[in-house]
Amino acid sequence: MCDSKRIVTENERNAIFTVLTPEEFLLLGRSLNDLCTEYKKEGSLPLDTVIPILGICPIIPNTHDIDAKLETILDRCKYADKVQSIEDFFEYELQHDHI
Repeated sequence: MCDSKRIVTENERNAIFTVLTPEEFLLLGRSLNDLCTEYKKEGSLPLDTVIPILGICPIIPNTHDIDAKLETILDRCKYADKVQSIEDFFEYELQHDHI
């Protein structure tokens, strides 16, 4: 078991239930065992393990359209929040010996 990075609260753990869409949550459930193993081994989740769940992280377009860039930046922030909520979920479960 890897050493915990920080203490994750129950509220942070439960954020996963409000941040992910139902489809993303279903995909997470399908790969839960593999993700648990990966998280326990590495202490984090490599991006390639969350892409099947969340899709590819939005790429900021090379355009002069500032609105398009800002929208993509917001989408990237949402993506990062989802990744963080998944890691918080696993960290909490690991800290409480559930995985």
